[in-house]
Amino acid sequence: MNFSGVFRVLSAFILLVLCGWGQSVLAVTTTPPPSVSQAQATTALTGLAVPFEENKGQTDAKVAFQARTLAGPLFVTRDGELVWNLTPPRT
Repeated sequence: MNFSGVFRVLSAFILLVLCGWGQSVLAVTTTPPPSVSQAQATTALTGLAVPFEENKGQTDAKVAFQARTLAGPLFVTRDGELVWNLTPPRT
């Protein structure tokens, strides 16, 4: 999969998590997640842009791109791996 495909997959995942659709994956809930058809998800995600920035020395050299999300930084490595740091920042 090329970087364009990776970005589309990442964009979809990030939108689902930020909209709360991923709550059932991230936390145990007593209410079922909303029912969303593939067509509804595709329509909602069309044209979605995730603000990825090229790594120009601001992070580890293994990282090709990064996105700063509300849930934590998301990295795409030069090997095509996705790393999402969900650890809360130290205070």
